Amino acid sequence: MRFGAAVVLTAFSLAACQFSVDGLPIQDTRVDVDAGAPDDLSVAGVVDLVSVAPSDDASGGGGGADLKAAPILPSHVPSSTVNPIAGDVRDWTEIDTTNLTVRVNGGAATAPPAFVTLAAVGDYAVLSVGAFAVTKPLRVTGGRPLVIVATGEITVDDTLDASARAQSAGPGGAGPGAGAGAGPAGSRNGGDPGGAGGSFGTRGGNGGGGDGGNAAGATAAMAYGADLAFLGGGSGGGAGSSSGGCPSPHTGTGGAGGGAVQLFSAVRITVGAGGRIFVQGGGGSGGCGENGSGGGGGGSGGMMFLEAPVVVVRAGARLYALGGGGGGGATGAIIGSGDDGGDGEDGRSDGAAAGGGGGTSGGGKGGAGAGGQPWAEAQAGATGSKNGGGGGGGAGRIVVHVRGLTGPQIETDARVAPSARIDLSL
Repeated sequence: MRFGAAVVLTAFSLAACQFSVDGLPIQDTRVDVDAGAPDDLSVAGVVDLVSVAPSDDASGGGGGADLKAAPILPSHVPSSTVNPIAGDVRDWTEIDTTNLTVRVNGGAATAPPAFVTLAAVGDYAVLSVGAFAVTKPLRVTGGRPLVIVATGEITVDDTLDASARAQSAGPGGAGPGAGAGAGPAGSRNGGDPGGAGGSFGTRGGNGGGGDGGNAAGATAAMAYGADLAFLGGGSGGGAGSSSGGCPSPHTGTGGAGGGAVQLFSAVRITVGAGGRIFVQGGGGSGGCGENGSGGGGGGSGGMMFLEAPVVVVRAGARLYALGGGGGGGATGAIIGSGDDGGDGEDGRSDGAAAGGGGGTSGGGKGGAGAGGQPWAEAQAGATGSKNGGGGGGGAGRIVVHVRGLTGPQIETDARVAPSARIDLSL
């Protein structure tokens, strides 16, 4: 399908009128104006609407195809992943995209039941089901992004978590110092500066300088992944200078990138008031006192891609793709004599910016990850008299792909951060 020109609207300019899709009342998009915008959008609280181009015909005129008559197929994966006889799923508590196993009600990891399919398809782990319900906390792990392809409705009434944990990436996310937006490592120059935060939907924070600023901190990479054909996890933060070989648990390594999850339903996606979808970045490690190192940068948030004819996000729901905090710089530069810097926080489930790890008497504090209300971009690590703090991780990306001219219903008291990109071309 061809995409037409993009139309950018601020959230507060959308009327609260009611429309209907097959008899279901749907509001115009309402996006929390406290949420941040990716670098490819202009201001916080922006919704990016991509219009549907008419189908190609001999006349080149206005003979566009009827949207309702077009088949509804998932993005990123083959149409063969749609299984019309697959069974319904609920009460799962873990999906492992590497080993292709699941846990039900917290039980042992097993192959999925025979009435569904969980398989590696290209770069993704694809789960083909009928209806899919998140009724208990569901953790997604592994090396591949997860794509759920449902012929029935998808409902999220509990937490679906595909976030990084410190240096362990979410599904399809990159590890420390890796990924297309990886934070560069700090480079020693009389002092040990911090590593930069990972970038993805927004840019990570720069690393803090060492030696009172004479040793410049690492500069974060640019944001990436704006193309709608892209589905992938976040990037890792860079290591603080002199972080290698440290015996301390605070190693100055960067945080990992958040995971990637696509939910496709041929019918409808509903995120209920208690529903949560998290693809958060991991916090960077504090600098190592034994080596006198800078702090590691936080990992960026990952990606969620919600795709259905109708998408409803109820008041009270939370959709977050926030960055991890940077690690604090360690004390001093004499081997074996310093104190460790504090670790940065992983992306927070309450939507607040992940805090940077505490610095020491000679080390700068780590920068906060992208997030918070009001929204704040990832912060640079603080300069230390000896060693710098790591930069905070940038935000990930949230995409909502729906059919029609009204967009999804994202109720006023829902929280979506960073701002969702809304595409109407399904």
